[in-house]
Amino acid sequence: MHLARKLKREIDELLLQLSLGKSEAADFVEEQKGKFRSVVDEMKEKVAASESAGAQAGEERIQALKQRLDELKLQLALGRMETRDAYEEQAGKIGDAISSVRAELKPMEEKIPESLQGAKQSFEAGAESFKTKLETFALNLGSGKALAEDELKAKKEDLKKELESLSGKLVDAADVAEEGARKLGQDVLDTFSEIRKKLRS
Repeated sequence: MHLARKLKREIDELLLQLSLGKSEAADFVEEQKGKFRSVVDEMKEKVAASESAGAQAGEERIQALKQRLDELKLQLALGRMETRDAYEEQAGKIGDAISSVRAELKPMEEKIPESLQGAKQSFEAGAESFKTKLETFALNLGSGKALAEDELKAKKEDLKKELESLSGKLVDAADVAEEGARKLGQDVLDTFSEIRKKLRS
């Protein structure tokens, strides 16, 4: 899928999430957990297929990666995050599990078979998307750095405005020639990365 369309979809989902109340946002995050679990399942299937095809990444590494993927899947299956405490605990464990999968993938990068490259890219994109949605959910819960209610509302509104501006630029990208669309897509990606950083601060 074209970069601009991927970014537009991601931005639209964040705009939707920011407009939800706590309960609806919790439902949304549960739905996103299910989607990310599917990505993890796909990755695990590709790892198993590459293992049976005699991948050169090493049996121990592949077994460790499968174990880390199972641990991540378990963390994603745990209960709803409806309170700040539940969110903070579960988000931390999910983040650690994602980091563990990435740590197992890192030494395998040069030896990853082509059949796993696509699954690895899907995993990375899914992990970043899910982490962004988790961080946005913190705003729905009012957690984070103990923001006052009006300060929290202002932060959500600022993010909405920035995301709406990016979304508008992406709509314009459809009218731009291919090279211009690529540059615009990259500019939007850079700005979107800055928004992600703001969510994490």
